[in-house]
Amino acid sequence: MLRKKRILCSMLAVMTLLCNMPVPVQAAEGVLQTEVLAVREEDGQVTAVYDTKEGEAPDQILYAVSKDGQFVWDSIVETSGKSGKQYCVLDIPEETLERDQYDVVVWGQSKGEDGEKQTSEIYAFKVNLGTSADNLVIPVVQSSKTMVVNMPFAYITKDTSMEEAICYLKEGDTVQVYTDTEENAVVYVTKDGISGYMYSRSLTNKVFDLHGAGSDEIVEVAKSQLGNVGGAPYWSWYGFNGRVEWCACFVSWCASQCGYIEAGVIPKFAHCEFQGKPWFIANGQWMDRNCEPEPGYIIFFDWGGDGTADHVGIVEKCENGIVYTIEGNSSDACKQRSYPVGSSKINGYGVPAY
Repeated sequence: MLRKKRILCSMLAVMTLLCNMPVPVQAAEGVLQTEVLAVREEDGQVTAVYDTKEGEAPDQILYAVSKDGQFVWDSIVETSGKSGKQYCVLDIPEETLERDQYDVVVWGQSKGEDGEKQTSEIYAFKVNLGTSADNLVIPVVQSSKTMVVNMPFAYITKDTSMEEAICYLKEGDTVQVYTDTEENAVVYVTKDGISGYMYSRSLTNKVFDLHGAGSDEIVEVAKSQLGNVGGAPYWSWYGFNGRVEWCACFVSWCASQCGYIEAGVIPKFAHCEFQGKPWFIANGQWMDRNCEPEPGYIIFFDWGGDGTADHVGIVEKCENGIVYTIEGNSSDACKQRSYPVGSSKINGYGVPAY
């Protein structure tokens, strides 16, 4: 069944950012012409300053906050739709954050006349946020709810400084939560007799079946493209005016042909590490390299062995310990490949909710 997923504010944890300067993390021709100039904190209010051309104004400003690779907060601001230099307030709950330097990424988004969403380049900043640790108060309620870790790893800390880890968790682990996760960036939790604090963005209340069925439909679409050289149909469809590394564009194009992008089942992405991979992780739909994938799973590769997703394809099938794939931009062509289950070349799998 197709399920609409919430927007992922993703690419935070892995970026090297410059202090309070606009740094385009993702650039592509044909994207929404919105430039985020600055993110400032003044008098307890966080403001983003952006500039946009006539006819290119975003409908929304999206932003996300992280610290030391852990998601802290993300949200969306509706804009006035005006062009030129504009300001918008980012509703970051500073009263729940320890005073420190945080990573903030900001970008614009609008829906074009054809209904297709357009996004701007993504800009990254370092911003001092939060109150002092002594003033950090986490509301605790008597009743708890079970929530699931939706990151590859997470941890429980001793106190609200979030510095001393007392328990490490992996994706799929459950905890009891005694704080409203919608209103608080840090929450009070218990796990197997251990109590402490976690970032709320590490948790989801959606228990996703990571062993759900795959999709033969996207596999058949991918098969029909075998032999293509150069990838022009895919990178041009995405919106690029010239050739780019097009493996992710190919996966996105195949998903679009099946209606999966419109339905929110698979994201439209052109970058593996900063767009595709974090979308699946944040939605609790990520499995490590050791799983035996179903047809239609999205396979991410790590050529350098550094944990970074460098390439992406579509799982055709898995038989007798071998994963068979269809990949775009494999030596600049659409080709079938195969790898042993658990291969060091495999970074992990995105598991769409088909």
